[in-house]
Amino acid sequence: MKFAIRDDDVSYFTSPQELIGNYNKVWDFCPVSFSVVPFHACTKSAGIPREYWSGKEIFPVGDNKELVSFLRDKIKCGKVSITLHGYSHKNNHNTYEFDTKRDLTDQVKQGKEYLESLFDIEIKVFVPPHNTISSKGMEAVIANGLDIVNIASFRLSKRPFNLINIMPFIKQKAFRLKYKRKYPYVLDCYNHKEIGYYSLTPDINYEKLKDDYDFCREMNGSFILSTHYWEFNAKQTYDNNQKMKDVFYRFWDYVSSLNGVEFVTLNSIFDE
Repeated sequence: MKFAIRDDDVSYFTSPQELIGNYNKVWDFCPVSFSVVPFHACTKSAGIPREYWSGKEIFPVGDNKELVSFLRDKIKCGKVSITLHGYSHKNNHNTYEFDTKRDLTDQVKQGKEYLESLFDIEIKVFVPPHNTISSKGMEAVIANGLDIVNIASFRLSKRPFNLINIMPFIKQKAFRLKYKRKYPYVLDCYNHKEIGYYSLTPDINYEKLKDDYDFCREMNGSFILSTHYWEFNAKQTYDNNQKMKDVFYRFWDYVSSLNGVEFVTLNSIFDE
């Protein structure tokens, strides 16, 4: 089976020290795929300082020279991979950035090309901000040739009704009906590929992660652990004596102790 770590919201506001503190014991064995916001806007977000929750400024990730230099070095060492995480991560009224009826094709193109130039890499994968994307948002991503780490269920309501979307929907639906579980494989949607993920948040306990992982391993699937570096020190809602990083490291110790696990980037997941 394949195992990947996806960490969202790396941006201009991220320090290398935050990433080192979380993953220094991990990325020698498993590369970490950071979902990077190319041009972070002022917007309400737990991942950035409160003083930037309002305003009209834009913060290109390239302006954080220390972070860029650090990530470039880690990419060269094979310890880090980069994916595209929206454009500005800006919330719009009561919706998220890519849950929209607007055409975002140009923004995706600009963000993709900016990160490719900045890090001298090819951007292949898109991770929707807040794990939320509309049919219009998907059109913009697909038009730019990107695969998607998407919501765990393949919802036809957010896609055009055609054979391209019907077949992957049936495949995933049949699996869910049989196993009562998430579909743990890449879905080939013909003009792009998609896969779901498994979240680690302050609401998720170790037993839940282990149970999902064990099933995925039994099915020889791909397990993507989705998390946020800025939440690692948050207390777990069900146990104030535990922090999220305690659950992460306990789970990592379990995963890394098993045989037959291939530690990969998100890009590699879609190569299967």
